[in-house]
Amino acid sequence: MADPGRWWTPEVIARVTKCPMENIRTSWPLIADALDRRGIYTRNVARGVIATVAIETASEFMPIDEFEDWGRFPNSGGYDPTYGGGPQYHGRGYVQLTHEGNYRDASAVVGVDLVGAPQHANDPKIAAEV
Repeated sequence: MADPGRWWTPEVIARVTKCPMENIRTSWPLIADALDRRGIYTRNVARGVIATVAIETASEFMPIDEFEDWGRFPNSGGYDPTYGGGPQYHGRGYVQLTHEGNYRDASAVVGVDLVGAPQHANDPKIAAEV
């Protein structure tokens, strides 16, 4: 099990990212463990992942759905209709997984059918593995 506070405390991560500390306390250990299991839990990787998660989750540090844009995509549920496989494969999770092919690739990694049930990409444990 990775030490999620190895380099920075949740307080420091929250201050730097402006994300809710409680969300960091919940999510960062899951993500750090996933990185550690893959043998890539280094200070530089952690720094990049923290920044990416903060940005891609709109400073929530929790898995989210991509924001709908009804002005641009009124006929496709508010999501970009050009996504491979259609708008049901809109951005989800900590890193905004998109496109059917990426959902398929992520399915193979996490062992969950994200193509058949794309909403599972927002489950914190699955999103951390993605």
